[in-house]
Amino acid sequence: KELLQTLTSFLILSNIILIGIAILILQYYLLLSKSLFELVPLGIVIIITCASSIGLGLWKINLRFERESFKYFILTSGKALAGSAISLLLIVWLHFGALGMLLAPMVISIVLLIVFFLRYIKSFCINAVIIKEALVFCYPLVLSAFFAIFIIHFDRIVVERIHNNSEFALYNIATNVATYIGVFAIAILQAIEPDIFTLTSDKKGWLLIKIFFSFILILIFILICFSYLSFPIVNYLTAGLYNGADKYVTSMVLLKFLEQIVYFLGFIAIALKMSKVILMNQILIFTILIFLLLHYIPNYAYWGAIYVKISVFTFWIIILILEIIFRNSPIITRLRLR
Repeated sequence: KELLQTLTSFLILSNIILIGIAILILQYYLLLSKSLFELVPLGIVIIITCASSIGLGLWKINLRFERESFKYFILTSGKALAGSAISLLLIVWLHFGALGMLLAPMVISIVLLIVFFLRYIKSFCINAVIIKEALVFCYPLVLSAFFAIFIIHFDRIVVERIHNNSEFALYNIATNVATYIGVFAIAILQAIEPDIFTLTSDKKGWLLIKIFFSFILILIFILICFSYLSFPIVNYLTAGLYNGADKYVTSMVLLKFLEQIVYFLGFIAIALKMSKVILMNQILIFTILIFLLLHYIPNYAYWGAIYVKISVFTFWIIILILEIIFRNSPIITRLRLR
């Protein structure tokens, strides 16, 4: 209980500081890049939503490891239904437009954080010893997470500089549609996440390999089905207004699936105490991705961004597999124990 209280309290307080830092960084970026977008109000709403989502994240992790699948279903489906209801209220009835679309998840995230805090934490409590131990173990993963944010979203920063807002909108819509489809992969991965850690720590490699390839086969099956249904799905989700996004969607779904495979292998690496190896990977992938995006997007625009990310994520998966197989090699062992 003290561990959960300390980590949650620390995350809440640190996120308050990070909100301020993120707002300043985004404001200066928008000014220096002469972007057509403004920080207020949409940027601030997105930043607050991200910072307050820790409540839902911790709650879902707790339910997964307790194998409370029904409660997990109630929590996630309840969040989705409440978000849809609030979105309809703000967009359809109050005519808030894009702001209403973004305010709904912010409200839900804040409410869930408050409920989680009152139910599990009850009061702020920070144990300096726990924080120190957590930071020593997790700092490579924390830094990796920052690099992962840029790896996943940096393409949008670069393609926005093309200043073609209509195509940029289609690109983002395709990303959002792919996220809906990617929920299947995320749900499956979250369901087997505790088993990944357990099987890795118990050294049951063959069973872990079977689960890994079963996971990939499921993703391939979903991708094949979606490739035949992509147009009607896009047509339905966008009410027929943005069917032009269909050309990007299947590739975006593939990217989402490659992301989940990276996470699967990343869980194995974390269980093997390879957090510093993961950080080195993130730095390498981030460097390669930036170089390739800046090189190919000016010439190939949005398709350049998609093909670069597919290639980089595939390369990332190969690296992780090799590192896990050769985890006892001198180089990786030295990095793990440093």
